[in-house]
Amino acid sequence: MKNIVMTREAGIKNAMVEVFIHGQNVSIISTKIALNLGISDKELHIISAAAALHDIGKKDVPLEILNKPSKLTGDEMIEMRKHTLYGFNALVKDKRFNNLANYILYHHEDCRGMGYYRLKENEIPLASKIIMAADVFDALTSDRAYRSAFSMKEALDIMENEQQKYDKKVFNELKKIIKEEKFFKYIDYTYNTY
Repeated sequence: MKNIVMTREAGIKNAMVEVFIHGQNVSIISTKIALNLGISDKELHIISAAAALHDIGKKDVPLEILNKPSKLTGDEMIEMRKHTLYGFNALVKDKRFNNLANYILYHHEDCRGMGYYRLKENEIPLASKIIMAADVFDALTSDRAYRSAFSMKEALDIMENEQQKYDKKVFNELKKIIKEEKFFKYIDYTYNTY
């Protein structure tokens, strides 16, 4: 029994470390996109923080689902999708973070209206659109329990084939920063420090 508890604790720690590193990378990419779009300093700070915390709701998703090495079942996918709501609920109650809550709630919205909450392009906050594009790119270029990381070129090709999901301006800025080799050397550095 002790070994099961220790294994579960190690699994939780590893899952949360991955969420933290992913959050940091998404924050860096989102901040760069927002800077390139000319977003105000105040909003830039909020986007950076929201991007870092965008997956905080995953702490309430069962570990068996987070670390599952194969495709999720329908019920498991429903539970996984609740992480945006869990994150929203955690932050909306805290005055320090409630201005981030909607950005986190809507970070899986698709400009075609096919996201978790089915919002259309003009209904999705710009910050959520930025976080979504950065989130997808970092997720594709990272190892996951169910697959190995794609190269940056492969990830961009995948995203290009689905570009209707993304805000055009946001996606264009993401493509520009992908070409900035020095920028992504910093992202790689964050992976190697944890």
